Amino acid sequence: MEAASGMKLREVRGQSRAESQRAVKELFVYVGGEWSHLTAAEIAERLGIDPTNVGRGYERARQRMEADEAFRNLVKRILAEKMRSVLTFSF
Repeated sequence: MEAASGMKLREVRGQSRAESQRAVKELFVYVGGEWSHLTAAEIAERLGIDPTNVGRGYERARQRMEADEAFRNLVKRILAEKMRSVLTFSF
């Protein structure tokens, strides 16, 4: 996810209010919740935020998915990146 978003997880951890960091944090919350099956507490721990903020971040990200084509494309790139890593895994 870091490669697709252009930001490292350590750059978005914590309570920053910068829009670019908030957008990436919402991206991590959305992808984490939808496709990684992490709990809100696990996502919160990784992002360094309160677990109650995960739900709000997820809702904002869901709204962005509907309204923001760039955000949707970023999610698609992340999922494609993950699929490539799964498909290139050798047994």
